[in-house]
Order: sequence, then structure tokens, then C-alpha cells
Amino acid sequence: MPARGGDATLVGVVPDVDVSSEAGLLGIVASSTFNDDRTVFASGPGAGENRIVALTIADDYASLAVGRVRLDGIRTADRHHGGPLVIGPDGMLWIGTGDDFEPENGLFPIQGVDDLRTRMT
Repeated sequence: MPARGGDATLVGVVPDVDVSSEAGLLGIVASSTFNDDRTVFASGPGAGENRIVALTIADDYASLAVGRVRLDGIRTADRHHGGPLVIGPDGMLWIGTGDDFEPENGLFPIQGVDDLRTRMT
């Protein structure tokens, strides 16, 4: 959708996003350097895990190219995926993850375990 309003135009489809009861495209945000690199980041579930991908929008906004997977291996279940994306005040990409339908994951962070659930990364 144009910044000043108007009709939305389909640019592309984020590939390989699995849809379930609370899943689909979970988050999308323009990079802090979007005017120079046309990069957007998208969050969504894939086969058994959530991931963050970088995508590039063409200069004419007519197409979308898949860049690379920026982060994968975020465990997921059928619900409570999380997935919001924000460019923080530091210009970095901040990612919120869900609790994998296990609320206790948010109460007691697992120390020393490579587990990205219930985190701001």
C-alpha cells in the first residue's frame, strides 16, 4: 500500500510458509536501510520450525526476490508461535518468539540450552 494511502498492490508471496490454526505470515518489517537495499524481513513457520527470511523488493515494487534465511530452528507447535518483528532504536532486527504452546517455557528460561522460544532476540 502506498505510504500516503491508496490501493494495495501484490508484490509477491513469502515462500514456504506453513499455515495452521495460529500460523501463517507472523511478522514483516522493512529494514532500517530499506531505501538503499529494498530489504524486508518476514517471520513465519516452515516445516516444523519458525524462521526469519530476508526478502528484496524490486525498485519498481513489482516483484519480490527471496534472499536468505537469517534465523531458523525456532521450535514451534500448532499455536503460540510469536513472530513479531521490529527494527529497534539501535537499527537492529528484534524478533519475538512464542512459547511453543507450553506456557511454562516463558516462566523458567532454560539456561545453557540452545532454545529460542519465549525470547526477544
